[in-house]
Amino acid sequence: MRILPMMAAIALAVSTNAAVANENHDKEMGNSTHGMDNMKGMEVMNNEQTVGQQLSGKGMVKAIDTEAQTITVTHEPIPALQWPTMTMKFNLDNFSLTQEIEVNDEVVFKFVRANGNYVITAVKPRE
Repeated sequence: MRILPMMAAIALAVSTNAAVANENHDKEMGNSTHGMDNMKGMEVMNNEQTVGQQLSGKGMVKAIDTEAQTITVTHEPIPALQWPTMTMKFNLDNFSLTQEIEVNDEVVFKFVRANGNYVITAVKPRE
């Protein structure tokens, strides 16, 4: 019966190490941009000139989170921000915007930068 306490101790050690590694990763990567500040071509992301500017993109919906009221999109390059194709989680201005879309839909969307986050203000299926 010594195996059970030893397995519990190993599980605790592994989960503690994973939590510390995740916390350290988050600190290294930054809070709101998840480290994108250091990515080549991402320097425009935190440029104050983009605050409130209406931007647009095209992409594919990868996830819709009803609790967090977010949408994850793999978007095409966004020249106005010098962004390459990438997958990003966006906040939603109004969760009802997702009523016409589903995961794996190709979409066009409008978004703004507000309070350090990118917020989708309009989204619809791509024609």
